[in-house]
Amino acid sequence: MSEAAQQAGLEDTSGQTAGKAVEPIVTAHGPEKVIGLLRALSQKGKLPGFEEVAGGFRVRAFGEPFDHWLTGAFSNVGEGTRIDFTLKAAAKMPLVFLVVSILTVQPGMWLTHSMLSTYFPWYGANIQTWWWYVPLCIVPLPWMLWRMWRKSTISAQVHGAEQREKIAGVVGAGEQPGAVAGSV
Repeated sequence: MSEAAQQAGLEDTSGQTAGKAVEPIVTAHGPEKVIGLLRALSQKGKLPGFEEVAGGFRVRAFGEPFDHWLTGAFSNVGEGTRIDFTLKAAAKMPLVFLVVSILTVQPGMWLTHSMLSTYFPWYGANIQTWWWYVPLCIVPLPWMLWRMWRKSTISAQVHGAEQREKIAGVVGAGEQPGAVAGSV
């Protein structure tokens, strides 16, 4: 497990990565003020993928290779606001990767067979390329996808925790209601 994953409190047990939930934030500001502060941070380029959604916001949590969305949902707590976070995978890239992987097997098999038959005349008459090509390409795919997904989830959790800290710093998390952000 990576050092960054250990620092984020992620544990690897029995080959499965269990992530800590992203801790909620409580701030003295109202939802409109929080959105304004986060929008300003986003315009400075410090909060990638910031979008306002119904009842909260979402930002990108970069995963390697698949990104996730860190969604913050607002709820009222006295005079302040509580922000609860959820981390969900962005479905676009895993789907694109899967479709490209599936669609490239057949053309790759044809191209490989064509090349081997051209350079080795005995090859095309004696050996069918799919005998070895399909097992070589298809069999490792589930393990490869599982490893990529696990690595992506860990890195997205680490970046999600970093995003949470950045958001907490901007919205003045932990301040008492009525306090001014940045005051001591």
